[in-house]
Amino acid sequence: SISYIKIYLISIIQNLLSNALKYSAGKENPKVQLDVYRENDFYVIAIHDNGIGIDLTKAGKDLYKPFRRFTRKAGGIGMGLYIIRNILEKNGGYIYVKSKPNKGSSFYCYLKEYNT
Repeated sequence: SISYIKIYLISIIQNLLSNALKYSAGKENPKVQLDVYRENDFYVIAIHDNGIGIDLTKAGKDLYKPFRRFTRKAGGIGMGLYIIRNILEKNGGYIYVKSKPNKGSSFYCYLKEYNT
């Protein structure tokens, strides 16, 4: 179990899963995998998908900025990753992504556990 603020945890997972499904590239069989594991002082929530992916050389520096969208293939206003990053960083964690266009994306959210 992870000791974390419930609404933050729900927001992180909901936004990542929503993005993975939205950007599944219209594939007949979209694949989304959720992993949760411990790494040093962090719990890691990792979401992997086989969607349209992101060209990080073009979008990387703007990826977590508010109201940034990099495709019109799905709806949204471009706030999900911005919200996730803010939640994580304000609570001692961080996020990073691995992605390739047309191959999919993997988002890794590092959550600093709350001491209760």
